[in-house]
Amino acid sequence: MEVPVVDNTVPHTVVGHFGAASVLLRPASPGTGVIAGNTVRAVLDSAGYHNVLTKVLGSNNPFNVVRATLDALQQLESPGQYAARVGRTVEDLMPDYTVGSHVWQQRAANKGH
Repeated sequence: MEVPVVDNTVPHTVVGHFGAASVLLRPASPGTGVIAGNTVRAVLDSAGYHNVLTKVLGSNNPFNVVRATLDALQQLESPGQYAARVGRTVEDLMPDYTVGSHVWQQRAANKGH
């Protein structure tokens, strides 16, 4: 399975479901790390993510949690995939895009003022 990685994090918030388990994946700023339990962390580490916030909701059965995590990863879209789906260019969408280095740099600059 190929997953989109934007600045070592997920491109947008997503919830995956399997059985009674749900897994929430949220983008995180650089240096945060993978904040997750062992089951979700193993999947995200193997997928190549370094900064992600997660929450397991419902069942904590490890089999269901892994399948819910994989479901969430399958729902992810890169900015390019999203732009193609809505019929716009990536450059048109980037000012409204809330994940990535341009956002973290802008937030850091705003804190300095």
